[in-house]
Amino acid sequence: MLLLQPESIAKFTVLNKPLPPLEPGDYYFNEQGLMVFTAKYHLKRGYCCKSGCKHCPYGFRKNQESKPKP
Repeated sequence: MLLLQPESIAKFTVLNKPLPPLEPGDYYFNEQGLMVFTAKYHLKRGYCCKSGCKHCPYGFRKNQESKPKP
């Protein structure tokens, strides 16, 4: 498992676009010490990564992907 420090996140790019810089309120560390992004950060990033993030403001849930659509 890869753990990143907040200052390291800004160095990563997704779809050849730099990720927005982290600010207070964009993330927190859970009881296991893992960084969890807030809905505020996901909205600032501007798209859904379809990873089933805990605070996804786009409504994506991993288990929805495998369910047949009515």
